[in-house]
This record gives sequence, C-alpha cells and structure tokens, in this order.
Amino acid sequence: MKPSFSRNRFPSSSTSLLSLISAFFIFISAWIAHEQCFASFAVQVGAFQSSFLASERVNHINKSGFPTIIEKIVRPGKPSLTAILVGPYDQLRDAASAHAALVRSGVNGFVRVYRNSSETARDGKRDGKKESGGTSAHPDESVDTAATLRDYNTAQSTFSLIPHVLPVAAAPGSEPAQATAPQTKLETTGLPFSISGHLQTAAAYTVASPDHWSKLKNTLALALERELATDINLKISGRFSYDGVYDFTNFYPDRVKRDQRIDGFFHETYVDFGVHDWTIRLGRQHVTWGEVVGLFFADVVSAKDLREFLIPEFDYIRIPQWAARAEYFQGDFKAELVWIPYTTYDRIGKPGSDFYPFPVAPPPGFAAKIRRERTPHKLSDSSFGLRTSYLISGWDLAAFYYGSTDATATFFRSVILAPVPTVSFRPDHKRIHQAGLTASKDVGSFVLKGEAIYTWDRYFNVTRADDADGVVRQNFLDYIVGAEIPLPMESRINLQFFQRWFTNHDRDIVPRRVESGASLFASTKLFNEKVEPELLLVHSLNQLDWMARFKINWYFAQNWRLVAGTAFLGGKQFGLFGRFDKQDR
Repeated sequence: MKPSFSRNRFPSSSTSLLSLISAFFIFISAWIAHEQCFASFAVQVGAFQSSFLASERVNHINKSGFPTIIEKIVRPGKPSLTAILVGPYDQLRDAASAHAALVRSGVNGFVRVYRNSSETARDGKRDGKKESGGTSAHPDESVDTAATLRDYNTAQSTFSLIPHVLPVAAAPGSEPAQATAPQTKLETTGLPFSISGHLQTAAAYTVASPDHWSKLKNTLALALERELATDINLKISGRFSYDGVYDFTNFYPDRVKRDQRIDGFFHETYVDFGVHDWTIRLGRQHVTWGEVVGLFFADVVSAKDLREFLIPEFDYIRIPQWAARAEYFQGDFKAELVWIPYTTYDRIGKPGSDFYPFPVAPPPGFAAKIRRERTPHKLSDSSFGLRTSYLISGWDLAAFYYGSTDATATFFRSVILAPVPTVSFRPDHKRIHQAGLTASKDVGSFVLKGEAIYTWDRYFNVTRADDADGVVRQNFLDYIVGAEIPLPMESRINLQFFQRWFTNHDRDIVPRRVESGASLFASTKLFNEKVEPELLLVHSLNQLDWMARFKINWYFAQNWRLVAGTAFLGGKQFGLFGRFDKQDR
C-alpha cells in the first residue's frame, strides 16, 4: 500500500523514527559504565574463531602502523576466540586517541582494560600458566563477543548520493578494514617487496523484463609494497578485469561493450614518508573523511564507479584520487591538508547500459541525444581541502572544508530545432563547495555517529522546458544520525536516519524541499562464523522509492569465499532507485 505524505511537512513515519532514535540515544547515554580496576588499556578490534580472519586483521592493523596484541579468549563449552588488540596503553586517554585514529583509518573497535598476562605468567603469580600470544585475564569467565565481531565496514553494502535525482541515499564512507575478497599474501622470500591480492569471479542475471545475463566478470587485483627506508614506504596496486557477458550476448550496444568489457587501472599507488610531526602521502589514495559507518555523506573526496549502480560491494565502487596529502598529529589534535591536481570523476558508463543515469525526459516531439561527458583536468580545476579533528571526553569531533570540481556529473541541456528537433544533454562537472562537521562516540558496545554537510553551487536538472540549459544552482544541508547495535548470538544491526534540506529550493527540480530517508542493515554469523547472512533496506520517507538487498557469505575454505544474493529496486520513474525498477538482479 502506498503511503500518503504531505509535500512539505515532516512525515509521520519519519517523526516516529526520529522520536525512537532520540529515545534510544538518551537511553544509551545513561547506560555508560567505566572500569577502573587496571592500569593498562587497549583497543579491541576483533575476535575470531577463524585463524585466517584473525591474521587478516593483524596484517591490516600492522600496515596502519599500530602495535598489535594477540589474546586467547577461552569460553567454557565453546570454541576459543583469538582477540586482536591495539596497544597496550598506560593511560585511558592514550587508548581513546588510538581508537579515534583507528576509526579514521576505517577500523571500528572499543577501548577495554588489558592485563599483561605474559609478564604475570613469567612471574608465576597468576594462573601458573603460559600461552603463546597471551592468555585471557579470566579463562573461566564468559566473554561478550557481540561487540568484538569483525568490522561492520567489511560487510556493509553500499549506496551513492546522486544529487540531481534524489537528495540522500546511504553510501559507503569509511574505508573497510579488509577488502571485498580476502587479500592473500604470497610467499616473497628473496624478493625486495611483498605481494598481495585477490581474484574474483562474479556472475549476475537481470530478472526483470527483459531478462538477460548482465555480468560474467573476472577481476584480478594485485599490490606490491616495499619499505624504501625508515619511514618511507611505497605501494603500487592495480585492478584488471574482463567481462565475458559482452562476448556471450548481443544485448548491449557497442559503446557499452567498449566501455565495460575490458578494464584496467591503478588502484592505491603512492609513496609515504614522515617529516617530524607530519606524514606525507603522494599518489593515488583513498581519503576518508566520513565518520558514519558505511555512508558517503562526509566522505566528499572519493569518486565512485556507478556503472553497476550500487550492486557491487564497497571495494569495487570506491575509486581513489590522485592526491597530495599531509597529516599533522599532536596529542589529540589532527590536521589534514589535501590537494588533488588531477581529479578522478564518477564513472557512469555509456548510454544503453543497465544503470546509465539518464536525465529528465525531453518534451514530446523532440528526440534525445547524449553528448560526450566533459571531465575538466586543468590546474584551475584541481580540488583542495582542509580537515581538523579533536578528541575530547570520548567524542571524536571534526570539521572540514572542501572545494572541488564536482565528481558527480550534471546533465546540461541544449535544444536543436533543425533538421530534427532534438534535446541534447551533456554530462558536465562544475565547481562546488562543501563544509561539514562529524562526530562519533563509543558508548559501551554501542557506536553513535553523526554528520552534517552544507553544499553550495551544485547544479540540479529542472523539468521546465523554457530553462536555457535545463539546470539550476542549489544549496542544501545534508545530515545523518545513526547507531550500531550489537545483539546476542554474534548479530548486529545498524540504523540510520538522514535528511536533505534545500535552502533555496527550486520547485521544478525532482527532489522536494525536504527529503528524508532511513536505512537498516542487519547481519549475523552461523556455523562457526563460516556463514554470514546480511540484509540491507533503504527507503525514502517522502515517496515510494526503495532498495532491498539480501546476500549470504560462505567462507567455505581458507582464502575462499562464495557469495549469493539479490538486489531489488523500486519506486517512481525519476527516483534514485525507481528509475532502475527494471534492473532487479
């Protein structure tokens, strides 16, 4: 049944959801507890039954420059766990600072007390036992593992923010703690560098009319890393893919085949070095500013590969930028400067592909033509940004400004009357400005996060035919609040509420003055963490527009994973999801 909402008033379902979230925040804020029994602290970033998953987490943390601790957790009547901790730190403040830095690098966790069991074991004063990698502080006590599950980012499905169609939609922001596929480190004895990578084969079938095979893609990802000198590191990585669906069927036009059949590009490729309190990174890199887990709101620097819309996993959507980045650390304060001389733009594919973002339809009696996309690359088109953050009373607060050539294309319109009346659309990228605030805090095992971003001078398509170029400049505020909630039996859910408010709303653009939305992500683990079902729902609270994804991950052998799932989209013709109503996979 289609819900009925007022155009400008806050929807009743949205009000109920906001009230529920507010009550939830008040409840968990009153539920804070702090342990002061021990002098040492650490950040726990995972607890695994699988030794492979544990080793992957350790490799990732070590590459980020943090010290790691391996701790065995014994559970009576249950399989033991391998806990991964960062630290130890003598002061709670130091552990909180490390936790904030880990969150910024895309790794979730929580601060906990830590007993140095290896020292006490040597002294023979506690338990009288010694275990390699550390022992549990209380071997006989049960451990709440709900808060120590593998990083939610690694499984989060993704959404993008397409400004000329719908104001908000969930999208991945934080860099995942592990890649989409397991990154297998190869034996490199005698080589001057380390090698890692993965191979992925993916097939998809479009079930909506007309049904067809839409993906038979093989992707090879390789990365070479080497420490050139003290505090100087080099990484070179790339992705190479071949999609056989374009040879197997004749469903797609030649221009789509040329764009997506064979692909290859540099992924993260950079050199790192340190100068006093500064860390410099030059090259192609991910710049992660968002604090909200799994969303792209404040993560304004990244480009996205949208040729398959939001169906692939996060690691296959997010595109790094060629950038020079300098980071300054001083206690709980961090400053970050970014300059992007050569912008990488969102990849939207070619007309005729399943998910090409076609603009507003032309008037009756006119043909439509899509011209070649304009991607500015002059020095005057370069992007720059500044971000500062500070940790205070457990809150990680940040503010940023980013001026850039918009990575998302807007379709500019022109009218040709002869010889055939034609409306010509050209994807183009104009300069925009963004300023934002982010906040995050761990409250026990809960994680609260919020972001607010104000954008000005972004272009949106208009429906009126008498507008010269078919676009208008708009200013708007995006904000989002969310909570990640651990549940029994190694399950968790993530709830988000978000809105976009246009301060100078043009009534002829598709989005309304206020657009609201909500998302729900839920996952659990079964059969000794080898099977992981996931459900992701996103819905506009203003209009009928939605996306539903369900999938099952099966880690059936070391270094192997099998995934099966569905993606369904629905809504109005020009909605973010509704325009792809015929592309259910």
